[in-house]
This record gives sequence, C-alpha cells and structure tokens, in this order.
Amino acid sequence: MIHEFSAKNFYSIDEKISVSLVAKEKGITRSELYADTSLGKKVTKLAFIGGANGSGKSNVMRALAFIKYLIESGDDGGENTIPFVQFVPNFRKDPKVSTELSVDFSVDDSRIYTFKISLIAQRILEEELIASEFISERTSPHRIYLRKWDEEKSTYQLRLSDEVSILKSVPELTKILSTERNQRKTIVCLYSDIDAMNGAMRKIRNFWQNTQTNIVAFGSLEAEGSTSGLASTALEEMTGNDSSALLCGEMMKKIDIGFSRIEEAKLKNDKSQKFYVIRHRFNSNSFQLAPFQESTGTNRISFLISKIAKALSAKHGVAIIDDFDAFVHPDIYENLISYFTSLEKNQNDTQLIFSSHNYTTLNLLDKQQIIFTERDDFGATQAFRLDEVDGVRADDNFYTKYLAGVYGGVPRIS
Repeated sequence: MIHEFSAKNFYSIDEKISVSLVAKEKGITRSELYADTSLGKKVTKLAFIGGANGSGKSNVMRALAFIKYLIESGDDGGENTIPFVQFVPNFRKDPKVSTELSVDFSVDDSRIYTFKISLIAQRILEEELIASEFISERTSPHRIYLRKWDEEKSTYQLRLSDEVSILKSVPELTKILSTERNQRKTIVCLYSDIDAMNGAMRKIRNFWQNTQTNIVAFGSLEAEGSTSGLASTALEEMTGNDSSALLCGEMMKKIDIGFSRIEEAKLKNDKSQKFYVIRHRFNSNSFQLAPFQESTGTNRISFLISKIAKALSAKHGVAIIDDFDAFVHPDIYENLISYFTSLEKNQNDTQLIFSSHNYTTLNLLDKQQIIFTERDDFGATQAFRLDEVDGVRADDNFYTKYLAGVYGGVPRIS
C-alpha cells in the first residue's frame, strides 16, 4: 500500500508537495475504509483527489505512475532522455534544477520502504532505498542502497548494505551504472531480476508491476491509444481462469449492458489473427460486438474493470485511476467504488487512489481520505488534505460544502 508520496518540480508542481494516506486514529469515522499495515500504521483504502479542471489532479497522481515507470521499466524509447517534464511555468526556475520524488509504501506486513529519487532529463542524480521495521520494539530505518552522481568524476558514488550483497558481487558495478543508458535507469529496474526470490528489490519491483494505473509519463493510456484498442486488450485479459479474470466476468455481468461472456473471434480473411468480442444477450436475442462497435462507455468500463479486478485480486494491491467517472454512469461509478469500500469484496485491503468530478463520493469518505488540488497565482499546483482545513467537522456534508466553495479547490469562473 502507498503510505505517502511527494513531488517537486514535476509538471505543474513547483515547490514540494506531500500527500499522506496515513490516518490519525482520532480522525477515523469509517474504520472499514482503512487497513492495518506495517509498523502499526493505518492507511486509507480510498483516497479521493478532486479539484477544478487544470488544477493538477492528474499530475499529483502522475508522480506515482512515474515512480512505477522508473522502477518497472525505465525505457526511454530511444530518445536518450527520461520522458517527463519539469515545472511547466519555469520562468521562476533554473531548467537545470532537479526534479525530486519520493514514496513510502509497504509490500507486506513486515516493513515500510522509502524510495527517493532526484533526476534531470539526462540522468538520475540520486537514488536511495530505505527500509523501516520494528527491531527490539522500536522502529529502525536502514539504508539498503544509495547512488549519487559525482559531476566532477562523471560517475556514481555507491553505498550498498549487506541486504543487497548481490550487487556487491557484480563486477565493475559503478562503471556499468555510469554508462549513458544506465544513468536513466534505477537500480531496482536493472537488478531486481537477479535478486533473491524474497529479496527487497524483487519484492519492490513486483509490487509496482502489480500496481494498476491508467496514467503514463505523458498523458494517459486512454489518450495514447483508442479506447476500443485498450478494451480489446482488456477483453483478452478477462478470458483466463485466474481470480482476476473471474472477477472481471462477475463485475461485467452486474452492469446492465447485456453482457453474457467474452468470445474469441477471427478475421475472415486471416484466420490466424484472433481478437475478442463481447457476447450480448437480451432475453432470447444474442449477438456479438467487437470493441470498435461498442460505445465509448462500454469500452471504458471494460478497461476500468480489468484494472480494478487485477488490483483487487492482488495482496496489498493498488489501483491509481485518473478521471474514474469519465464516460461512466453515476450508478455504475458508485457500484465500482463499492468494490473497494466493502469488506466482503475487498478482502485483500486493495487501495484505490483516484480522481473524479463526481463529488457525491465525498460523503462516502471521511476528511482524511479527501485531497483537493488548486493552482496558486504562479500556476503551480497545491495539494491539501481536507482534515488540514480549519473548521472542518467529521459530520460535515462534504459534498454540499465543497460545491458551495467552503473548502477551496473549485474553478475560478469570472
């Protein structure tokens, strides 16, 4: 689960912002919406990020998606730079100033990891992995590794703990990490595959690979590819017999689109090319529709359900979904949210971090689970948790007060 994350000089984020998903015990009004995690922390299962259009909601969430990218693949697409942008209105910035990101997360119940990274487009400047765990009834953090760029020597300085002894056995490790291509890749990305099966780097990479999101380094998956193309991939993933695929079928059947099952089809002029279609049934009538024939709403629902089901099927799973309500009917939206709020449906304590313009969701949550974003006078994104606002009561009607502009994070319409 994600405990806390921060970003600085990243897209619309200028000065450092931090988002905590760890609860204060006294502020919890719905205990079923929190999970007991490592080191006695209570972390929210749902985090709602709201605000006006253009306020930076997506960029706040993109910080997590970008960390996933750095840990999971780090592929620069042959562009020889890391694909991200620094603070866009950079008239206040030296373009050489680094971007800084960090995240605290747990992959099991034994420890909390902290991953910190500082980078520019050309290279990673500093990368650090820290683990915190209980030792002799007290929390003890220790550094697993530190990698720091030495500008004068054009190489990295390394500090490695015994926990990553596998790295110490790599010949000329510093030289390898300092090659131009590897300057843009994290240590976890490069070496998790050779780590022990229960090693920290392998666990961490598996956690982020299993984290489901529709956000990428630039834009969103849905903006990069057609909705029908993404739905096609989702339908193929739903055809298996694992818990994720079975849950997908259950969720699709609950939505009133006449869903019966997913079927394999083949092109008429090329039988070797297969694709997947939805079999619809209304009373005695039955027919197939390929994704390109489906509505935008049906395609997006198929895509969302595949992401949600994968997250719900994973222990300590995480789903990071931007514009959750887009093209989705409010009743279907609330039904999908209920999979995370229900103890019966969310037995793995899966976490949902999402943005939406459907503010009825606010009354399902407590004030520690609601984050608002807004822009300051310089165009920079600010983020704040609702319990940080003076005068907010636990029994407030968050929905009506937000719409009335009491909390901020609303459009400035002149």
